[in-house]
Amino acid sequence: MSSTKKYSKYLIGIVTVLAISILCTFLFSGPTNSINDVVLNIIYGIIIGLSIAIGCQLLSNYFFSSNEWQKQPVKGFTKVIIVITSFIIINVTLINILWFGITQDIPFAKVLNLRFVRSTIVIEFIIALTIYLITLAKHFSVHLNKYYIKLAATESQLVRHQYETLKSQVNPHFLFNTLNTLSGLIYKDVDKADQFIHHFSQIYRYVLDVQHEEVVPITQELDFIDHYLFLSNIRFNNAIQAKIQLTNTKQFIVPMALQLVFENVLKHNQFNIETPMQITLSEEDGFLKITNPIRPKEQKENSSKLGIKNLQGRYSLLTDKEIQIEKSETHFIVYLPILKNI
Repeated sequence: MSSTKKYSKYLIGIVTVLAISILCTFLFSGPTNSINDVVLNIIYGIIIGLSIAIGCQLLSNYFFSSNEWQKQPVKGFTKVIIVITSFIIINVTLINILWFGITQDIPFAKVLNLRFVRSTIVIEFIIALTIYLITLAKHFSVHLNKYYIKLAATESQLVRHQYETLKSQVNPHFLFNTLNTLSGLIYKDVDKADQFIHHFSQIYRYVLDVQHEEVVPITQELDFIDHYLFLSNIRFNNAIQAKIQLTNTKQFIVPMALQLVFENVLKHNQFNIETPMQITLSEEDGFLKITNPIRPKEQKENSSKLGIKNLQGRYSLLTDKEIQIEKSETHFIVYLPILKNI
């Protein structure tokens, strides 16, 4: 808000308070034909109105000058109400004691003994506090709304940053493994290497396409898995068999989630052309279910389990559903939550 607009808004507020204060003064004092009484009523209204308006404004500015109140809004709201209430009652009491003591030549100690003075103080207190509460409620709601909008935007940016950070840890790992396989193949079988490069190019295109996506259609992920399995079967001499049993593929999943699970299956189990690795992909209660027989390698590879932790982290930023893992004596099962588009 520009300084001119801010000044105009402040001036309008002061004029409004003075107008209400002077009007109330004439209403409570009753009709009068004396110019002197009219002037006194106006002066009295200005003194009461200005003192309350300026005092409340200064106290409000002090309490709302920092953003600490936004962290505990109820506590901040309560605190400022208590202080303002105390200020108003003290302010109107002192002004009335001085005003009636001076203008009506009443000893200051006896002013509060007069019933009309006490009534005046109570009425002015109620009116002033009501006006302030209305103004404060508007101020409070506007600034709190701005705070929560800013907080939501910050959290959204943080979540997106966390998601991109997590996702960036997966893609290089996968590409490194793929290039490793290609480097071992290119001098052994040129035709297979050519096929490998073709499918690898499709995979790399997919990686580039989804690098800024939080979710992808399951159909798109399945196409990616076809290319991945083709490369893996070249590497393992067609010792991998995948059985896809999905009826509804129009939903969504985290990019490269299936590839990571499939890669873990191949990494931790032994298999060959005589006893191929059979991986079954099905759907169960809102999850993609990936099942494989357990055939642990005699010499286990070192694993930091970063892949699954990473995948769990990516899912946690998108849904309350968690990845589930089950292990029996014969089979290993991973459940990946199926997502809606976001």
